[in-house]
Amino acid sequence: MLTITLNDTIQERLILLTQRTHNSIEQVILDSLALYAEQQEDNECLTIIAERENEPSVSYADVLTRLKADGIL
Repeated sequence: MLTITLNDTIQERLILLTQRTHNSIEQVILDSLALYAEQQEDNECLTIIAERENEPSVSYADVLTRLKADGIL
């Protein structure tokens, strides 16, 4: 079990959201945390992509040639 303390403004917004969506406070918080976790994973992927932006490209044909030469294909 976890207990969190919300300031009045956030608590009021959360209550309004639960009334609009017909979800429990627990469900809204769980959905929000799941979405946050997904966004963090996406941000990590985007960071990796940005770091590799200047790496040279390898053509499909070259990849096939290398895989065949290595005995993988």
